[in-house]
Amino acid sequence: MKHIITATLALMAGICMTACSGSQKQSEQKQDTIHVEADAPVAVKELAMNQDGFHHTYLVADQEDERHIYRQSVNRNQCFIVVSKKEYRLYVYEIAEGDTLLAASFPVCYAINPEAKEREGDNKTPECGMGNPFHIMEIKDASTWTFDFSDGRGQIEAFGHWFMRLDLSESFPDNPDLAANRSIGIHGSTGNEASIPGRDSHGCVRLYDDDLNMLYDKYAQVGTMVVIKGIEENKWPYELKAQEQLGDKYEGPRRGNPLLKQSTTAPAQEECVTDEEISVSDAPETSEAEGSRTRPAY
Repeated sequence: MKHIITATLALMAGICMTACSGSQKQSEQKQDTIHVEADAPVAVKELAMNQDGFHHTYLVADQEDERHIYRQSVNRNQCFIVVSKKEYRLYVYEIAEGDTLLAASFPVCYAINPEAKEREGDNKTPECGMGNPFHIMEIKDASTWTFDFSDGRGQIEAFGHWFMRLDLSESFPDNPDLAANRSIGIHGSTGNEASIPGRDSHGCVRLYDDDLNMLYDKYAQVGTMVVIKGIEENKWPYELKAQEQLGDKYEGPRRGNPLLKQSTTAPAQEECVTDEEISVSDAPETSEAEGSRTRPAY
C-alpha cells in the first residue's frame, strides 16, 4: 500500500511533471476511467490518469503491490532472478544450505504486449528458461536518463537509479537480431509508479524505485542470471519447494490492487481490456536516454 500512496501523491501533486519542466502547469490529478471485471483472472484493467496536458493509460494488474523479503543476508554469487509474467512478480532465489531458497519477491510491470519478444519494436518482453537464461551484463546509473512517453509530459526522468542491462546473446541462437538486442533491462518506474503491477513498458521489466534499490543493494550484480517466464507458465518444482519450506512465512501474490479499489467511477457499460485488444506494435521502442549509446526499451 505504501507504494500506491507514494505513486498517487506524486501524480496528484504533479511532481513527475516538474521533474522535467519547471513551467509545467500543475492541477489536480484524477482517475477518470477504470474498467473492472469482477470475476476476471489476474489480468490487466485499464486505468487512465489525466492532468492538464497529460494523459496516460496504464494496464494495471488486479494484484497486490507489496514486496516480500525472506532473506536479508545472502551470497550474491549464488543468487538468481526469476520474473513471472503470470504473477507480475520478480523472485530472487539463492542457492544455499544445499537447496534453492526464496530470498525476496517484488511486484513488476513488463511490456504492454504479453507474448514473448520476437523482434525489436514489438513491445514485448523476451522470455527464456533455465537452460537458456539471460544475465545482467552491466548496471548503469540511470538517475538522469529520460524518456518521452508521448503523453504530454515530454522528456521525464523515468528509470529510477539503476538500469540493469540484460545480455540475450546466448538465449536466441535462431534469432541473431534478438540475441544482439541490448535495450532490454530491469529498471525503476519514476513517474509511472501506477503501472506496477501491470503492463506498460516497451520491453523492459520495471520495479518500484525503492525495490530496485533493494535489488541492487542486496541481491543483484553483474553476472546474475535472469529467467523470464511466459504468461502461461506456472511455478517450477524448485519454486514450489522453496515456497513450501517457508511455511506460514510465505506470502504469495494476492488479488487486490489498492489503486483499483480506490475507484468508484467504473462505467458499467465498458468491459475489462483483454490481451487480444492490446497492440502497440507501432509505438517507439527506444529512448534518448544515453545519446548515441544503445538505448533502453522503456
